[in-house]
Amino acid sequence: MAGRGHNVDMDSQGRAETALRLREHWLAEEAPDPNVDYIAFADGTLMVMELCPLEPVARYSRPAGYRWSELLQATKWTPSSWLCCDERASHTHGGYRALAGESSWGSIGWVALAREGAEGSLEWVATSFGSNPFSKVELNETTLTAASTAGYIWEFPRGAPQKVRITADPDYP
Repeated sequence: MAGRGHNVDMDSQGRAETALRLREHWLAEEAPDPNVDYIAFADGTLMVMELCPLEPVARYSRPAGYRWSELLQATKWTPSSWLCCDERASHTHGGYRALAGESSWGSIGWVALAREGAEGSLEWVATSFGSNPFSKVELNETTLTAASTAGYIWEFPRGAPQKVRITADPDYP
């Protein structure tokens, strides 16, 4: 596997094929299952992400938050399979729709941003094995905010979801 932040560039035809495959599966309510945390963009770009606590924690302690760091970026890729995306929450704002839920595996959470009313309008979808399902989502001009059932708030900048901020939900028991 390539090092941190390494870009794997492929031809534009391969990227277009990947984008088309992603769009077709998204319309069937499926997201890629590359067996890693990731963000997949409508143009076919895939960012492989790593979820780590912000600071070391004692055993049986709950981290105050996490960071989601980019490990690899690819423009042509093939998932090992596709996950069914069960929607648990959605919110619309300014012609866009935020969606959130769980995968067919149950413990994997996903969040997506799409243009409202346009078929196959996915902007990006983020999936995490460590998040647990997402049960709430809100959208404003700059941020898509999702709450996971693990008690964390994920704040995704709409135009740069890889810069997500993950903090403990103060209302979580």
